[in-house]
Amino acid sequence: MPSGKKLAYALRRFEFTDSRSNKYWEVWVDGCVTTTHWGKIGTAGSYQPKSFGNTTLAISHAIKMVKEKLAKGYREVSVTSQVPNTINVPTTVAYQPPETVPQNTVEQNNGLADEKQKRAFSM
Repeated sequence: MPSGKKLAYALRRFEFTDSRSNKYWEVWVDGCVTTTHWGKIGTAGSYQPKSFGNTTLAISHAIKMVKEKLAKGYREVSVTSQVPNTINVPTTVAYQPPETVPQNTVEQNNGLADEKQKRAFSM
């Protein structure tokens, strides 16, 4: 991501520190992609971009996640309208449909579970 790029939703950084934790969490929206960045303070951490159908949905998702972090005790430590040049994450995520399980496999697994339960209770 180029340095100085304007964001649809500002990069916001939150931190949580107590006797057992010292971690950070960041969120920003670029176009229709919400990206989160988290980890222990002082580490490179992990990134998770998530695509949405439009910018409004991406921003709504970011706001929802911010509310969740605040409810967990995170405190906001910084806000910027541009992504720092040290961040290099993909800005698009390809949609991957969930895997489906053939119905006969589900029926077979249910039958096996029933047989195991019968044997366990009959002993």
